Amino acid sequence: MLFGFGLILLACDTNEVSNNTSSETDELIVENPVDSSTFCFDTSSDSPYTAVTFEKGKNDWGYKIMNGEALLINQPHIPAVQGNSGFSSKEKALITGNYMIYKLDAGILPPTVSLEELDSLGVLD
Repeated sequence: MLFGFGLILLACDTNEVSNNTSSETDELIVENPVDSSTFCFDTSSDSPYTAVTFEKGKNDWGYKIMNGEALLINQPHIPAVQGNSGFSSKEKALITGNYMIYKLDAGILPPTVSLEELDSLGVLD
């Protein structure tokens, strides 16, 4: 836990923003934060974080939060939901990833999410 916290502090000291990642697999898709007018949270355009979606299988998506080239969060399944199922679409994974970026930018550490928040985001099936 302390290691992860140290990683976040180190990541926050970096002022360099990059949308290019060196992919671990060919399945990673780099995405910019969604338009803030679509959702109830604002993803800052000057955020050092980027949400990256990846497909684990058919209709089974996860996301990663990147700080430039550095991996900060790897989330292959829906957080707060029992089991190991991923999101049913790339868009739902991206919405949740961008919500986590919103929390990171707001200084909410660790950036957790509840079932109620996921439901309000419309990412649960």
